[in-house]
Amino acid sequence: MPRAPGPAAIVRLFLLAACSAAACGSSTLGHGANDGGNDGGHSCTLDPIGMFTFHVHNVGAQTLTWDLGCSKTLPIWLHLPEGDLPTGPGSVDFCELTCEQIYTGPWFPGACTDCGAGVSGSAAPGASGDIAWDRRVYSALTFDPACRYDKTLPGGNGSSTCASGHAVAPAATQAGTITICPGRLTLSTCMDPATGKTIDQRKVEFTVDTTGSDAVIDVQ
Repeated sequence: MPRAPGPAAIVRLFLLAACSAAACGSSTLGHGANDGGNDGGHSCTLDPIGMFTFHVHNVGAQTLTWDLGCSKTLPIWLHLPEGDLPTGPGSVDFCELTCEQIYTGPWFPGACTDCGAGVSGSAAPGASGDIAWDRRVYSALTFDPACRYDKTLPGGNGSSTCASGHAVAPAATQAGTITICPGRLTLSTCMDPATGKTIDQRKVEFTVDTTGSDAVIDVQ
């Protein structure tokens, strides 16, 4: 069932407006579906999904929260030579539709996952909350219709784009930002439930080692 735009949807629209569909073809990123190979055509090959965990450690004196959209709009963006790019597909595609869903299925044209007001993570003072990352950053891709797993279906959600993941090479000093807000909120979002306005949402800069399987981000 398509969901009506709620607080989480507003956040995703804001992130979508901020996201740059920059080319991702340097040595720091894998060669995803929009690289097209040397012949200039499209490729239906997608960068592999990895496994990494960010442990968000609250070193402050109040509970902190971060938005996750419908679980795939991660609050973490990475600083890369190609620019600042999001670690979750929801920052690129409003319905959090990835190219994997278009290429390998299943997905349902014209509908978003209905998750209500959205989901979030939080960490009490001194505690940590985990954010799983697939070791990719995302940009919008106008996909080749020939790549669709079911060629009888139209484009995703009435369009011909999807969120294409690009593998990020491990780095001993990977910089980025995480967006957080204070408090554990009723609607699981960084917005006032009464007014719909953002509550003291702020970005925290960090540098972590991504050569292992996890890393700690200190926030306050």
